[in-house]
Amino acid sequence: MIEALIVSHGQPLDPEAGEKQLAAIADKVGALLPNWDIRSATLAAPDRLEETLEGFSGVPYVFPMFMADGWFTKTALPERLAGRSVHQLSPLGVHPGLPHKTFKYLKSVAAARNWTFNSCEVMIAAHGSSTSSAAAECALYFAKRIRCLTPFKKKIHTGFLAQRPFLHEVARVSTPRTLLLPFLAGSGPHLTEDIPEELEKGRFLGVLLPAIGEADFVPNLIAHALKSAELRSLAA
Repeated sequence: MIEALIVSHGQPLDPEAGEKQLAAIADKVGALLPNWDIRSATLAAPDRLEETLEGFSGVPYVFPMFMADGWFTKTALPERLAGRSVHQLSPLGVHPGLPHKTFKYLKSVAAARNWTFNSCEVMIAAHGSSTSSAAAECALYFAKRIRCLTPFKKKIHTGFLAQRPFLHEVARVSTPRTLLLPFLAGSGPHLTEDIPEELEKGRFLGVLLPAIGEADFVPNLIAHALKSAELRSLAA
């Protein structure tokens, strides 16, 4: 049995809600990978990560359900792993297949509303950081990749919660056919409170979509990343 752990930040104000959300994703990934033991744990739930790791018998693959390859993946998560032998993968936000899958998803959203994709604008809502550039760099690179896939290389506006340009500033240039995609791993206060407040402040006119981490294609991306990591290990 091949072992893997999906880790996210979770919801500090409601740890169990974050655990439940991540467990649902882990179940979907597990259904795609027979003979794998797929588990999940959030950093926000006290001791959950450590307890889950203790249940493994081998060297598990760890998939970080984070949007940036920054402090959480390079410092916070390794500290919690406490020297445990694992295969840590790159996070969701930098998965090479994420932009293309997202582009197809955005096209399907437009089609479901009977809009031509060319008539739509795309905005990205991201967290950002006041102390590190990593979060913003990952979001902006993601937006750049999306732009390269769009017809006529249309500009993708990106607004942040923790740094400029703030989301409310970017929201002011929205149209009724603006598709706003939260570059977040899942739902939580950022999605249900912070982003709506910013959009109201900026008089946003468009459509707020679910967090990209909740998209139907994400379990497939995670499964592909885990399987690829296993194949690399076998070839090494």
